Amino acid sequence: MKKMNTPGTLAFVLRWHFAQFAAGLALLALGVYGFANYTPDPPDAPYQSLVGMLGPWPYLIGAAVGAFNAVRAWRKGARLRTGSE
Repeated sequence: MKKMNTPGTLAFVLRWHFAQFAAGLALLALGVYGFANYTPDPPDAPYQSLVGMLGPWPYLIGAAVGAFNAVRAWRKGARLRTGSE
């Protein structure tokens, strides 16, 4: 008897958890991009922006939340693929 091939994990993730996976990857990419381009406000500026007050932390937290969501969606898709959910 020949064993039936199931689609890959990515197919399950994209079919059932696309929104969470795509939003997680987008938030991860935007967080990394923001952190890479972060420059603090100059000290002699007549204003202080919100980003200057908070520092790079919103970018790092956003990247961590995005990575968490992408990994969570992947694990949920993997459980669906193996039939353990």
